Amino acid sequence: MAKGKITRRQLKEDEIRTFGMKLYTFIRENIRLCLIILAALVVVIISVKIYSYRQDMVLRESNQLFTWAINIFENGLMETDQTKREAELRQAIGYAEQLVDEFPKSKAARQARYLQGNAYYFMSDFDRAISSFQHYIDTAQTNEDRAKGYVALGYSFEDRFFYNEQDQSILRQAEKAYDQAIELGKETYIEYQALLCKARLLELRYKNTEAMEIYEKIIADREQLKLKMAKTSSVQDSGTDEPTQWSQKSQAEMLSQQIKMLMDLFSFAKTAELNLDRLKGEKI
Repeated sequence: MAKGKITRRQLKEDEIRTFGMKLYTFIRENIRLCLIILAALVVVIISVKIYSYRQDMVLRESNQLFTWAINIFENGLMETDQTKREAELRQAIGYAEQLVDEFPKSKAARQARYLQGNAYYFMSDFDRAISSFQHYIDTAQTNEDRAKGYVALGYSFEDRFFYNEQDQSILRQAEKAYDQAIELGKETYIEYQALLCKARLLELRYKNTEAMEIYEKIIADREQLKLKMAKTSSVQDSGTDEPTQWSQKSQAEMLSQQIKMLMDLFSFAKTAELNLDRLKGEKI
């Protein structure tokens, strides 16, 4: 009697049984090696779990310390009694220091250094403020954050000059910090904030012509940005070409960024206009 034709399913089942037998034989013959591999896998899984747990714990605890620090800092700024105000700011500094010591590589630790610098600044302890802002700059991960740090550093040098000693080199250090902020903060509000700061310093050093040039640049940049926005908007509204979905999205994003930049730039340009008018009036 002829055997029936082997079906694909039967062939597949036979392949599975054959593979199972080979695997069983391999495990029996290499039981020690298999146990080592299994133990290694268990160790890796446990290690990943422990690392994930520790990371979550660091995030929670560092954020909690930073929340305490910033809340106490803000309370201190609103405190009218000078003794209580200083006590609040010192407590905020304490939490910031604890955060930096316990979680030095966390994102919150970088922000804590900036908060620490601000607390020292409002206590008129400008040397420590300068040190804290320099640490913040050294650990910052983006140019925008570094630029923000350099602006704060420049302010600290300025106030150190006015409160402590009439040393022109301190003003030059402030100007150097603002130059760094201008360079690192290109095409952000920080660039124009730093430009205004630099112009103020130039006025203090009786370099009014150079200060006026900066004010004129800020005003001109605002007008240039208005023209760019009008051009982007006209391309979107134009019916001559049919832009692709990608180009439409890009243009919308560009216009959104330009609007935000214009809003940031508007107040700085207004200040520049007022200062420019004042300096022109002094020349008459």
